Amino acid sequence: MFVYAWTDKCRNFGQRTTNRVESQHANLKRYITRRSSLVRIARCVIDIVETQYDEIQKSFTKSIEKTMNHHRHPLLDNLRGKVSHEALDLLAKELRRKLEVLRKLNASCGCHMWLSCGLPCACRLENYKRTGRMIQLDDIDVFWRKLDLLPCKLVDEEVDIVAELNNVRQHLEAQSPVQQKSMLSKIKAVFTPKSSTKKPPIVQENTRGRPTSKKVQERLDEAARLDEAARYSSYGEDSNVYTASPKHRYDLP
Repeated sequence: MFVYAWTDKCRNFGQRTTNRVESQHANLKRYITRRSSLVRIARCVIDIVETQYDEIQKSFTKSIEKTMNHHRHPLLDNLRGKVSHEALDLLAKELRRKLEVLRKLNASCGCHMWLSCGLPCACRLENYKRTGRMIQLDDIDVFWRKLDLLPCKLVDEEVDIVAELNNVRQHLEAQSPVQQKSMLSKIKAVFTPKSSTKKPPIVQENTRGRPTSKKVQERLDEAARLDEAARYSSYGEDSNVYTASPKHRYDLP
């Protein structure tokens, strides 16, 4: 019950355990032995997958062409032949059992069917019955509406490059000249990273013992040089730019 309290809040389509995976392991173990070669194991896997493919295809055909008696509910008229029988079974069960329990006990729905399976729950079904409407196909998750084994085509979101560049241009024009140079240098560094003056930080390879004062001074000088190059690349040669003391900025604690 504790696990269901959390899993019913996630879209899992009723798969709350690993039983399906474990059953496939057991199914494969029935066909192989300790002396089975890799070729035999691969052949067994192919045979099992082809058998499952045929069974799934038959279930799709059954959902499209065949109508079960307990699916002849007025609310389900718009769904028969368009969603899987498993989804219709869940909806019929929700209509037959849960609506009666909620009416007798005056309890809340909880919307578990909607959250976990993507199907209308008892409160939504009650609303359909009260308004005299059929369940709409758009209210069913696409998981239950796909009745073929064709690959899905992902719809990529189109990006309006011209509009995005105009937004960047307006943002740049609203900045000061110093900030414009800084932002443009960053944009150029993305397209031409080899021309960037940014370098990885200096890592001390020999970490044994305390560094000598000469090594410390060399690091401070190198850091000051990199900082000077970065400032000139971002702001240009401007005498009004504040320059902090290298020792003050990079002094060791």
